[in-house]
Amino acid sequence: MPLSSARRTRAGLPVVCTAALLGLLATGCGSDEPGPSDVASDYVHGLAKLDRDEILDSTCASMHADIEDDDSWKELSEDVPDFLDFDVSNEKIKDDKATVSVKIVARDEDGKHSMNKKLPLTRDVDGHWKVCVDTGDDS
Repeated sequence: MPLSSARRTRAGLPVVCTAALLGLLATGCGSDEPGPSDVASDYVHGLAKLDRDEILDSTCASMHADIEDDDSWKELSEDVPDFLDFDVSNEKIKDDKATVSVKIVARDEDGKHSMNKKLPLTRDVDGHWKVCVDTGDDS
C-alpha cells in the first residue's frame, strides 16, 4: 500500500505545480506595470532633477507640447524650486482615472516650505498610468 500512495503523491505533484504556476501568472502579470503612485513619484522626481525625458515618460500626450517647447521649458526651469524631499501617498483609483497626493518640501528664494498637491492621472490607450494636468488656459 505505501507504494501506491507514493505514486499518487508523485502523480499529483505536476498538477499542483502547474496550478500554482498558473495562479502566479494570473495574478503576477500586471505587477510589473507601474501604478499611479509610481508614476506620480517618477514625475515629481523628474521635476526635481529637471529631467525632461523622465517628465515626458510620466505625462500624458496633451502635456508634451509644453514640455518639449524650449520657451516653456526655460520658464519651468526657472520656476521649479530646489526640491529637498517629497512624499507620494493617498492613491485613489476609479476606473481609468486616479489621484495621488504629493507633499513636496522645497527651498526657493523665500526659504524652505512645503506644499501639498493632488496629481490627476489617467490610464492611456496602452494601459499605462500618466500624470495628466490640465494645460488649458481657463481665462
